[in-house]
Amino acid sequence: MSDDPDTTSGSRWLLPSEPGSARSGTDSCSRGCATATEAHSNDADFSGALTHGNAGRDVAALPESFVDLLLRHEQWVASDGREGAPLDVSGFDLRSASGLTGRRLSALVGYHAILYGMNLEGIALQTAQLEGADLRASHLGNSDLRGINLRQARLNHADLRDCNFGPLLLADGRVISSALDGADARQADFRGANLQRAVLRGANLGGALLEGARLDGADLTHANLVGTFKSPSVSPLAIGTGPR
Repeated sequence: MSDDPDTTSGSRWLLPSEPGSARSGTDSCSRGCATATEAHSNDADFSGALTHGNAGRDVAALPESFVDLLLRHEQWVASDGREGAPLDVSGFDLRSASGLTGRRLSALVGYHAILYGMNLEGIALQTAQLEGADLRASHLGNSDLRGINLRQARLNHADLRDCNFGPLLLADGRVISSALDGADARQADFRGANLQRAVLRGANLGGALLEGARLDGADLTHANLVGTFKSPSVSPLAIGTGPR
């Protein structure tokens, strides 16, 4: 991978709008992630646990079918905003949805959305706004996440292998770094991921797998790296305090 920011292929890059009023896999359980109804210990800590019921707004409350809204968003992306319409799923529980693998959903807005355990492999979410989203145990392998906003997101046990979190260079010369400030990524799998210039200030990466990950220029100020497994080829400077 190049150390230079990736550029967009189109003439213009769409940026997400302000969030709406709602702002507020197969091996997931084998990696220690359970819903409240799956835990059996009387002494278990259920803080943040999910039940099989909706933990956010139901997708049935969307103005159109979820599939149709996805298609309209992809049309909006492909046409540089001339057709279709952007999708805002802030606060929605999307666990009942399917068919998200490989989707072109750049600039999606989904503040505090719930995507726990979902299969999102190969999805394109450049500049998506997923601050505070619940992506625990989700499968995002080989996804394009350049310029994504995952501040305060929950990424525990997420499969992020070979994801591209590198910076996104816009047509007007602006560079957007992926933001994972304060994200909880304990036990997440970042093997082979591109995290160049990503901002992970205060992120919890305890026990995360970083073997083969690119961390050149990443900002890991005050990040928790206890128990992190990384490639010995990564220089200490690459996992230092990052750019000032």
